[in-house]
Amino acid sequence: MKRALTLSLVAVATVLLLSGCCCEGAGDIADIAGGGFKFYQEISSAPGAPEVKATGCDQAFVITPEALNKFLSSVEKVAEKNKEGGDAEKPKPPELKQAMVMCQVQKTNKAPTCEKVAEAYAGAVEDTTPFGVLVQSSEKRDGPVCDGLFKSDGTRIGELPKGKDGNVDTSFMPKK
Repeated sequence: MKRALTLSLVAVATVLLLSGCCCEGAGDIADIAGGGFKFYQEISSAPGAPEVKATGCDQAFVITPEALNKFLSSVEKVAEKNKEGGDAEKPKPPELKQAMVMCQVQKTNKAPTCEKVAEAYAGAVEDTTPFGVLVQSSEKRDGPVCDGLFKSDGTRIGELPKGKDGNVDTSFMPKK
């Protein structure tokens, strides 16, 4: 688990570096990795995450707009610190409109349904806004096991938006 977390933090730092975060040294990379670790801790221990994990997820995350914005703000501070003049247009920051509840499993046949994940999350939080659910498997590389948009009581109201390629639209996530 520690190895996977370390690799995840390295991946976060690498993606951010390649996405336009221009860092000058190890201190900046450490700042981003530290921010990534704090983000990971926050989303894996957020209200509802333990209950979602109990449905059979190997890992569970609840990414709220506030948590994502806080993480992206810390990355932006490093980017601003390293800005080399010029008035290049800033890319539009990602926007997450509702909580995204994510469940990661190793084996597809062990994955809980999106409805089960939604029911667990809805029962654990006192939020009144709709939320998204995404169940992914390490085995399934061509998209999620399931996804959906749910009301605050856990009732399915639709699917998550899909991109042109048919996969879940992750436009709220940083681009490479």
